[in-house]
Amino acid sequence: MELNRIDPLSRVDGVFAGEAIGTREDFTQPRQVHHTYIWLGSLRLLGVVLVAGITGILPNLAALIDDTGFASSIALVFGVIAATLVATYGLSLLVSWLQYKNLFYRLTDTEFIMDSGIITKRHVQIPYQRIQSIDQQAGLFQRMAGVCTLAISTAGGAANRAVRVPYILNEDAKALREELFARKQWQLMVEAGQVPANAVSNVATNVAANAAAGVAV
Repeated sequence: MELNRIDPLSRVDGVFAGEAIGTREDFTQPRQVHHTYIWLGSLRLLGVVLVAGITGILPNLAALIDDTGFASSIALVFGVIAATLVATYGLSLLVSWLQYKNLFYRLTDTEFIMDSGIITKRHVQIPYQRIQSIDQQAGLFQRMAGVCTLAISTAGGAANRAVRVPYILNEDAKALREELFARKQWQLMVEAGQVPANAVSNVATNVAANAAAGVAV
């Protein structure tokens, strides 16, 4: 697993350093995670089922061989495992697809929002100023697919579990991570009275432009 941590109080290079607004990623509209969420999640579940199936069959394999013979027993075992895997993978693909179609995230002027869930809906809102750290995590298959998971940790101690944004492209993860810290910095400046409250909608404006206008940074 790869783990990269950014100091939440440090300025993120490139976010406010003279970039044109039009070149920035637009996270204000609901965005889905990458489609690898469907098949990579299904493969993980498939591995769990395979291990559980083999573990359940092995203790009874000796008795099965005595009753039906070695060749017949092996053929039966592999047949049962194959049928179970096909059925389980098909079901896991369906569940993963439904989860994928119901998972969205977006940014507002003041908070990060993520909606998820098929039957039980989950709506998460994180004010930018509560963000403590953002961890970028990727397993072997995620690295091969060029995706990762962002874990957004908030203020409040160990009781606050990190909100995870799974299976997003590495370049999107970098842009989102930078945007979140940039918006946190801006929100803290607003709360400290360093910028007028009605300037929140101009969060994408760079620091140089603010400094030229006489705004403290």
